[in-house]
Amino acid sequence: MPWAGNDVSATVPPGQVLPPPIPGGTRSYTYAVATGAWPWAYGSWAGGAPPLVGALFGGIIAVPNALAGTVALTAWWPDVTTVHIVRLHPDGSRTPVRGGYPLTVLGVTRRNLAPNPSAAAGLAGYVPGEGNPALSVLTDGPAPPGTAVRCTLAAAGTCGLTVPTQLVVASPGQIVTVGMDLRISARPSAVTITITWTDSTGTALASSTSALSSNAINRSVAQWARHVVTATAPMGQGPITASVKVAATSLPTGATLDATHQTHELGATDGSYVDGDSLGGSWTGVAGLSASVGAPLQTLIDGEAPLDVPVSYQVINPALGGGSATSEPTTLDGGDRSWLSHPSQPAQPVRARVTAAPDLTRTAVSATYTIIGRARPVVVSAARSAPTGALTLDAATFADRDALLELLADGAPLLLRAPADYGLGYGWWIALGDLTESAVGRPQWSQGRALAASFTVVDAPYAPSSFPAA
Repeated sequence: MPWAGNDVSATVPPGQVLPPPIPGGTRSYTYAVATGAWPWAYGSWAGGAPPLVGALFGGIIAVPNALAGTVALTAWWPDVTTVHIVRLHPDGSRTPVRGGYPLTVLGVTRRNLAPNPSAAAGLAGYVPGEGNPALSVLTDGPAPPGTAVRCTLAAAGTCGLTVPTQLVVASPGQIVTVGMDLRISARPSAVTITITWTDSTGTALASSTSALSSNAINRSVAQWARHVVTATAPMGQGPITASVKVAATSLPTGATLDATHQTHELGATDGSYVDGDSLGGSWTGVAGLSASVGAPLQTLIDGEAPLDVPVSYQVINPALGGGSATSEPTTLDGGDRSWLSHPSQPAQPVRARVTAAPDLTRTAVSATYTIIGRARPVVVSAARSAPTGALTLDAATFADRDALLELLADGAPLLLRAPADYGLGYGWWIALGDLTESAVGRPQWSQGRALAASFTVVDAPYAPSSFPAA
């Protein structure tokens, strides 16, 4: 079923909570599961497909840049190798975004197996360790803004904390990465992050303990600092369950140890923080209180978006049952600016200063034939040809002229986009003829030039990796 990205309910996967709004950008998107033909082995004789239980969805946001004539897109989808990016126009037409149909996904999907990574859901899962400190929740965690667990010592000594995790290692030798933000009120003599292991028979295995260096400890005294450690699962029978603990020794009475932004991951990662509220993230269960998935962010610049009309963007997972996510409508302001875009460089349109609206000719493709015995001839005709005309572009400086000449050098069709009141619709793909450069009566010392050429409106070219959207 379709679902608005921030509207969490029990009948849909957990939602994405976007960060503060990007100025001028879209702030939410809508999910939809895939529909259409299914293999007989997956569908039913009644024609319906089974619900996608636990499916993970992606999202897309768009940020227009009127001064560059482009729209910056950020899209994500977990556990895929390619996605399709499509632009949706007000008339219902769909155009693949050049370079994004398909778009190869760079990066890997991360899974944070800490079920309460920032204490946003309270102290669920956190257990006092050595020193039996009193636990409380703070609201001044580091960026991204969040909460933190505070351990307060009643008596001088070691302050320990066991943090919640769902780390389960399938086999020995698996690398585990643990990251967390720490802040300690006083300088301890040592800080350790320990992973204890238990195999499927309940047998305790040798623990993995990482001691922070003196410099690392100093970074966390009275200020937040992130620490990342790795460990290797020991030999044991069956799946190995892990437990994560942090401890600071030789602290005075009343000292505090604050911890937040836990990341517990299988494999070697950079340990940077990710949870279901991160851009590209989603929760696998209750928001703030479950393991989370962080999909890699894919960025794309659309330099062919029409001006002054609302458009939406859609990211599609082409896999069976993949679904799609659609951005809010966004409008690229023309601002009395026109642009020429080359199909091989869609992210770098060049400003086109059209001196005057061209006269357009739509050639009639027809012929008349006189028929013996008939007073009037008959006409054989086809659709009129695409518009042709002449275009003059003004270049204020040699740099402007050179940019236009470089754009026109290979003779490829170009997309001319103009403000909506110019009457070009979503833009015209044009093939330009012979180019004439003229100083148009300017004095010798002036750099101003006019570039004039005839043109014909043509079909849009498609890059080798791009195809029409269905």
